[in-house]
Amino acid sequence: MKILIGNTGLIGKNLKDQQEFDYEFNSKNINELDQCPDNCDLYLSCLPATKWYINQNIEQDLNNILNIFFHISKKKYRKVYLFSTVDVYCNSPLHVNEIILQTFPILIMEVIDFYLKILLGNLLIMKIFTFLD
Repeated sequence: MKILIGNTGLIGKNLKDQQEFDYEFNSKNINELDQCPDNCDLYLSCLPATKWYINQNIEQDLNNILNIFFHISKKKYRKVYLFSTVDVYCNSPLHVNEIILQTFPILIMEVIDFYLKILLGNLLIMKIFTFLD
């Protein structure tokens, strides 16, 4: 059985076009995840890709992440697939470089990856790079 969390976002919609899921969740119905059986494959495409919004609303984003952790940590999964986006700026008007990229939102993503590996075990992380000019 397959569970998709993040079924309304861009990545989640593309995943749904490629395969069928037995259970689908988003921020409106994530509380119902508790009713799913254990040992399903979990597909996580639930972290927003709107980095500009996240950067302006870090506390709200962190609360969203903690809410997702709260619900997924109650279950055991066969395999877990995390889909995550990374924005790459070719000609940044802010003159972003490798040093500047070590900012809070980037560090949060690394902590999420690390925490999920510990929490869920059998985890495959897929980073989707978005190149912006």
